[in-house]
Amino acid sequence: MRVLVLTHHFYPEHVIGIYRPKGYFDYLPKHGISTDLMTFHYQIDSKRNFRIYPDKKVQFYLEKDQDRTIFRVVRKRSLAKRCFDALDTVSVLRKLKILVLFLSGHILKANHSYDSYRSFKRSLYSVLGSGAYHYDAIIAINFPEYHLRLAFEVKKRFGVEFVVDFKDFLWDYRLSGSSFKFTRGEQLLNKIALRYYRKWLSTARLVTSSSQEWKESLEKLFPKTEITVVSNGYDDVNGPSEVRKFPQFTIGYSGGLKDFQQIELFLQGLSLLDASVDYKLVFLGTSRVPKLDKAIRQLGIGDQIEFRAGVSKEEAQKFARKCHLLWFPCSPDTPGWIADKIYDYIFSGNPIMLSPGDGGVMERIVKESATGVVLDSSQEVKSYVEQQIIFWNEYEYLELDHSKRDLSPFTRPFQVTKMAEKLKRSLNHNE
Repeated sequence: MRVLVLTHHFYPEHVIGIYRPKGYFDYLPKHGISTDLMTFHYQIDSKRNFRIYPDKKVQFYLEKDQDRTIFRVVRKRSLAKRCFDALDTVSVLRKLKILVLFLSGHILKANHSYDSYRSFKRSLYSVLGSGAYHYDAIIAINFPEYHLRLAFEVKKRFGVEFVVDFKDFLWDYRLSGSSFKFTRGEQLLNKIALRYYRKWLSTARLVTSSSQEWKESLEKLFPKTEITVVSNGYDDVNGPSEVRKFPQFTIGYSGGLKDFQQIELFLQGLSLLDASVDYKLVFLGTSRVPKLDKAIRQLGIGDQIEFRAGVSKEEAQKFARKCHLLWFPCSPDTPGWIADKIYDYIFSGNPIMLSPGDGGVMERIVKESATGVVLDSSQEVKSYVEQQIIFWNEYEYLELDHSKRDLSPFTRPFQVTKMAEKLKRSLNHNE
């Protein structure tokens, strides 16, 4: 059995979106599923950023890894794209261009979406049409949406089955069930977009979602489609290692902050601590967004706050191990959203504070792994942090429930095993 994974992002690009497709690429072969992958060809610019550069002579590059193949697509600037770009100089024409693309099924508003779709389509049709590569199924990582569309079109043209893998819904409020207020125009566009989704998903053999809450959202929208949960998991990029804790008692948070994450409750809890309590709250790779700066200033806890520049995933995992406590602010408005950093937190060996909780999947993960607590009031934050600081100062020990410590379900290999079983069953390849 052989599958082809379609993904916008992949190694060596340094974004969080590479790890789900990389998990499939690395671990599906261990279950007897040969796995190739198609992604974009990235080059590194002078500032060490990964960019996609057009190349007039090459359609895609091939990389061989034992019996696996990576097709790296070169984005082409088509004549249609150059004409479309010329319209952007006039506001009215730009809006008309977006509407035309949207009505033709290009429902992602990013300016490069159409170009990316065309480049992927040319490469994909070339590979499948050559006869040199045969696939039992395509795994289309959705987002971006044109992967779903491509998989649908490939099935019609070449008869190759496909699986749609929804790694995240935050990018698409039409599917996430989030409580956005839409104008009448937006409501109309949403209906058009959902019509395309229903069309594309109608012939999928399997759809996977990263959480039970979003699975239920999808089932309401697409009741005739088989949908199952394949979550993300811990990617052990460091291997087991012992690290020294920071000298000062440190509460850590890594990564960016999204608008809906509720940070005020936890910070207010810290402000209730006695001035003599010695601790530091360190933000790693977090932008100083206005609401964060405002809360810190109003609560008068600036002396206990430190911001550090972003680092690689390897260094972020080490950072989590060196902290004493780890904090993550959720939101009840997004009960199906899983922040991937939660898996690094779980395997750090340090207590996790969800404050506030989400009343959903993040709380379940922390409770089922017995790796932390949910703190839904500022007084709970104050009491818990005080208690942990006392334990550490007296015993160099952090209070954590070790009675349920089977963490294997929270690893990437475990989740890919679930995916392999679902693939074989859906495609009738059970051994």
